[in-house]
Parts: sequence; C-alpha cells; structure tokens
Amino acid sequence: MLKDLFPCVFTLALMAMGLVNTEAAAQTQRTDDGAIVLHIKNLDTTARDAVMDGLRANGSVQVSYACVPAGILVLRPTASSSSTGFRGNALAIVQQHVRSRDLTELDVTQTQAEELCAQVRAR
Repeated sequence: MLKDLFPCVFTLALMAMGLVNTEAAAQTQRTDDGAIVLHIKNLDTTARDAVMDGLRANGSVQVSYACVPAGILVLRPTASSSSTGFRGNALAIVQQHVRSRDLTELDVTQTQAEELCAQVRAR
C-alpha cells in the first residue's frame, strides 16, 4: 500500500519544495543548459526502455539521466539536432509510451534530479 501512495507523496513533496511545474506541460521548464527534467508517475524499467528506444530512433533527443525509483528522466537535444522544437518533440516521443496524466515537468537541474533520486534510493 505504501508503494501505491509513493508517487502521490513524492509529487506533493516536490510541490512543497517548489520544484514541480504546477501549470503542467503548458509552460517550458528547463534547466540552464536546455534540458527538460520529467517526473513520470509509476515509471518502471519497461516504460523507461521504451521511451529510450523511441528517443534513440528519433535521433534528436537523448536521455542524459534516468532514475526509475524516483521516476525521473532528464532529456537533452543531441549534438546534431537543433534546440528549436526540442521540447515539443521530446514530449511527443515520451507521450507515445507514457500517459500524459502521469507526466510532470520539474523545474530542477540535473544535479538536483540526481539528489532527489539519491533521497528516494536511501529510503
């Protein structure tokens, strides 16, 4: 039961810390270097692998960090792609494998995302 409540508690904790974009995907929330940090509710290895395969096949977006226990993915444009349209393209690919309602953008850096992951793993 606690495992079922974890995604809600995790999202509420992020909201309390001011790290969740509560206006959902309508606004762009990126780290300073153009990356997008996503929280995916109930992320598992199968969904992560499907997202990564989809991004790899597209070639314009790469996963620079993933943490399944915390449901976090950090996406960046590949070196050979333009940053124009990156966000929309990245979200479209992710949403082919993950329900939109399970997807939240976080306004954090990759370092902060890694720290969130470490906190989840320490529990």
